[in-house]
Amino acid sequence: MKRILIAIQILIVPASAALAQNHKPAVSEYELKAAFVFNFAKFVQWPDTALGPEEEALIIGVLGEDPFGGYLDALVVGKHLKNRPIQIKRFKRLDQLERCHLLYISASESSRLGRVMQRVGKESILTVGETQDFLRVGGIIRLLSRGNKVRFEINQEASKKVGLRISSRLLRLAENLKPGYSNGKN
Repeated sequence: MKRILIAIQILIVPASAALAQNHKPAVSEYELKAAFVFNFAKFVQWPDTALGPEEEALIIGVLGEDPFGGYLDALVVGKHLKNRPIQIKRFKRLDQLERCHLLYISASESSRLGRVMQRVGKESILTVGETQDFLRVGGIIRLLSRGNKVRFEINQEASKKVGLRISSRLLRLAENLKPGYSNGKN
């Protein structure tokens, strides 16, 4: 009996250590949302004038408190989009905002959302946010959490106003669309 217990321990201990080593922790909400933000850029076509010369980076900006931590940075390391390197820029306040192609507007900016959209709403910037009124004030993509899933809504009218073309593949995945497109889910 003692030999059987020793044999079981010899088999179980290394196996459980290997399992623990291979077990990855659950993906956090903002790790997943960072992936969504990064991938949105793959499905958007900017006007040539908005991107600038080919050697310039595609800039993803975060305005306000950054909920992503290092997740967004880790996603873009060494990657290119539209044959351009990707750069992450963070802006604590609206007056610090510089040129970017995709701008995630943090929930910390909800009280200033109208002013933010006035500032960027006429430029070819893909705006992404999470606040309830985000699409209503002219934002383009709104991230939502439903249970343990992340979904998104698209304001296609706002994207057209600033000259951005969103791929039909992304439009079909959207949970809700404002006028201009029907994905069959509305």
